[in-house]
Amino acid sequence: MTSTFAGIQSTCADATGYPYTTGQLNVSIGCDGAAKNAGLLDDELVVGVPAELIEDITGILDQQAQSWDDWMRG
Repeated sequence: MTSTFAGIQSTCADATGYPYTTGQLNVSIGCDGAAKNAGLLDDELVVGVPAELIEDITGILDQQAQSWDDWMRG
């Protein structure tokens, strides 16, 4: 995965527009608007997922959920 960031870490451009126009995942560290309006915290990221990848990604997350939970609990 690669990522691209706007100069102002724009959540709208980085996590919505870019995935929509390119068909690729992207992340954003957020912007002031995301922090204020969505409650995005300093230690959180926004991940933009293009619609055509949603089914594959949710399937992988579902398959891996238990092993990730076990790993996190040590």
